[in-house]
Order: sequence, then structure tokens, then C-alpha cells
Amino acid sequence: MFGDIVRGDYSGISLTPPENIEFSQISKGLFNEALKIGITFFPDRGGYRERVARFTKETLHQDGIELKEAEAVWISELEGRLMKLDVTAASGHMIWYILMFGDEDNTYRVTGVFPKELDAQFEQPIKAALLSTKLISTNAAHN
Repeated sequence: MFGDIVRGDYSGISLTPPENIEFSQISKGLFNEALKIGITFFPDRGGYRERVARFTKETLHQDGIELKEAEAVWISELEGRLMKLDVTAASGHMIWYILMFGDEDNTYRVTGVFPKELDAQFEQPIKAALLSTKLISTNAAHN
């Protein structure tokens, strides 16, 4: 089990992982293979508003993805959005929580994924982990 904070040093962000879920650290985040639960970090060049504007019900629906909910959030004093997506993929019917935040130059994305049948059990812990995200370095993300 990890300590209080998991650092994605290459991504410039950190978060507090959900309690009582055993994770293996992978190159871009955390993963529990048995439960098919993952949390990944994705830094991205480009402005936040431009990136998040692509996540509309219409554009996602074209890819077979349903936007279930979206809420405005602030992460490390940066504008953000937390979205819940319902996705049917090769690995099965999944729930994706995507946290995007940033400024006019950079976007940071943290994604929590788990099987839809585990929604009642893992929705709140994954959502809380994503909302614990902090920006720890702007240099590491875009080198």
C-alpha cells in the first residue's frame, strides 16, 4: 500500500490514492489488475479550455461514450472539470472519471477507470482520489 501521496513525477502532479485498494505503480499511474481499476496521469501541451471543449455529449456520443455528469472544480488554483463517462470498450463496460485542469498553456488529466458493475463500490473512492490531485511542478510535465 502507498503512503498518503502518489507522485507522478514525470507529470508534475500528485494525489492521495483510495484507501483499502491495493495498487501496483505503473509508469503513468496506479493499477489493480484483478479488479480492473486504474488511475493514470496525462500531462498535455495545449490550453485547458481548448482541450476540455472537446468533451461534449455530442462529440463523445460519436465515439460511443456517454457523458453522465460534469462539474467545475479548482485544482491548485487552476480551472478544471471532473467528468463521469460511461464507456463500452474491449475490456467491457467501464466507468471513467476524467479530471482535467490547467491554464492557457498546459492541461493536466487524471483518469480513474473501473468496471461499471463496481460503480457503487468504487465511485466515491476514485472520485475523492482524483479530487485530491495537486500540481507539484509545472516543469516536469512538459519537458
